[in-house]
Amino acid sequence: MNLENFDFENYQGEDLIFATGAPGSKWSGLLNALSYHKELNSQDKADHRQYFIYYKQAQTAEVLRMGWHFGVYFGPDNEYGHDFDRLNELSKEEIVREIARPYDNWDGIKMIKSHWFAYNLDTITKYFPKAKIILVWAPDESCFDWWSHLGGWNIAFPVYTWYQDDERMKRQIRLENAFILKFIFEKNLKIIKGGIKDICSMVDLESTEESFRYFEPNSLSKNITRLETAEANNSAIGALNQLIGHTLFTVYNPNKNTGVHPVLNLIDNAFTKRTVHSIESLIPLGNKI
Repeated sequence: MNLENFDFENYQGEDLIFATGAPGSKWSGLLNALSYHKELNSQDKADHRQYFIYYKQAQTAEVLRMGWHFGVYFGPDNEYGHDFDRLNELSKEEIVREIARPYDNWDGIKMIKSHWFAYNLDTITKYFPKAKIILVWAPDESCFDWWSHLGGWNIAFPVYTWYQDDERMKRQIRLENAFILKFIFEKNLKIIKGGIKDICSMVDLESTEESFRYFEPNSLSKNITRLETAEANNSAIGALNQLIGHTLFTVYNPNKNTGVHPVLNLIDNAFTKRTVHSIESLIPLGNKI
């Protein structure tokens, strides 16, 4: 994409949704569902940027489709975002140029996904104060177990080589979850288990049946034996809710989340009221007076 006349200095990310979650947090299903919204730019989707895995239930013999990886995942060893593990060392212009690379135009809302955003959420809010951030969380062990269940090191897309081995993967999942929870605490956000209407509301998008691009409802069914899209009579809302499942998430929306956690306010007020003496003004008297 040509950014020759782009105003990097004054750009505040008003048309960006950043998204992060640790491997195995089930973030892909949630973000995949949101990607069908008509206001989102879906140019990052391509046949070579998707991954599914299939399982058969032992008792029912039903075939289940899992994974739902789609579109560009930015990060080291992936197609784009090779330096995003050190996002705090990049300039705003460098970040914008990199996230623009998969797009032919800058129309609509761009949803930018990266596990590595978890380490530098403050960098995102500093450079892009009007951008929204989707944060997906699951317990550490659940993340590793689900990631392994979906293929682990055999997952073809996206690429996880940066994590090196199981022990480092477990350690980085703990770190990513910790940074996500820290940000959630500091911004006084609330984690929920919701559906497509909830996530749309949190990012300021409408969520009627007409809000989403046409798709064949059966194409999003997790159960390809029974093609369970009848949750809402083959409606878009029903199919997308099925894709989201029981994912836990929250959204930082600068249009709505303007405060900080009350405990942090309490700490700030306490330190503000504390009398601080200059070292130079203190005369030592020893241990006895």
